[in-house]
Amino acid sequence: MSEINDLIRKIRGKDSLRKANDKTGISYTYWSILEKGVDPRTHAPISPTPDTLRAISKGYNYPYEELMKVAGYLDEDKEESESTLPKSKIDEIVKRVERKLNVTLSDDPLIMESLENYLTTLANVIKNKK
Repeated sequence: MSEINDLIRKIRGKDSLRKANDKTGISYTYWSILEKGVDPRTHAPISPTPDTLRAISKGYNYPYEELMKVAGYLDEDKEESESTLPKSKIDEIVKRVERKLNVTLSDDPLIMESLENYLTTLANVIKNKK
């Protein structure tokens, strides 16, 4: 079993698989597969997607970035400055989204912080996939 599969099991704790499903929206059968780390049909190793990790993070109030690191999507050894998007790039993306959706996001600091975290994580996932 890999480190991420062990961590997912620890995060669930004493909750039943069905309760984990209620908290995260992840089916209890998929929870079981994730904890075992092996696809029962193919016997191939399986690891969670970033979307699955986000659901676990939200459902169990566990740091998303930590899950992403343990799953291997983010490099733990990189300096903070290497893992953040430039403010100008974030502002550019936010302006495009605001125009496209005809909304104002930049007035809300909580939304901006969430968007910055999301965009930085997304950029790191893409960079690590290359």
